[in-house]
Amino acid sequence: MRDILKEYTNVTHLIMSKRENQKYVNNYKILKTVSEGKYSKVLLCEMGGKLYALKKYEKKLLTKKREFHKSSSGEGIKIISKYDDLKKELKIITDIKNEYCLCCEEIIANYDEVYIVSKYMENECILKYDHFFFVLNKEETTFVPIPVIKCMIKNVLQSFLYIHAKKNICHRDVKPSNILLGKNGETKLCDFGESQYMTNKKVFGTKVGSNT
Repeated sequence: MRDILKEYTNVTHLIMSKRENQKYVNNYKILKTVSEGKYSKVLLCEMGGKLYALKKYEKKLLTKKREFHKSSSGEGIKIISKYDDLKKELKIITDIKNEYCLCCEEIIANYDEVYIVSKYMENECILKYDHFFFVLNKEETTFVPIPVIKCMIKNVLQSFLYIHAKKNICHRDVKPSNILLGKNGETKLCDFGESQYMTNKKVFGTKVGSNT
């Protein structure tokens, strides 16, 4: 992560500690692991009475995974690692400042690990929203209220308008698991790991395969 530490002057140096049998990432108290994937994990943390989500990456895992992409010119193939993808994601999320997108609050890193800090959305993704699915129970059918659906759609469209028109960014991975809900029903677009800046409203560098 040496190049990340050099490129982003606002990166906070990572200090792991243990206080009263509780693990901390700097001043963020780790409460639990929310989710864990092949290349990252998300921790629910608390600091100053507020909840945060810390997405953790390890460089040794990211550098092992390589994929073939078309070059930005559309001609030829280049090899890009997951670590390269992380650096691209950091560039994008530090550029995004919008109420309809999950914004980066802080970057914490050392030479081996990086944590991306963001606001914790209490209801997580819309797939976990208790009232999102309808259930057929005898003759009872429960649907999401129409006003709630309208609000969700409006917020997602507002996020598209911002990243496309204002930032020239294409998300490229919009799906229910990347749309988060807060405790008050606010909706935010998240996970910009597959996102790219557009050139003349077009996206280049499409993935064409992988090599592990």
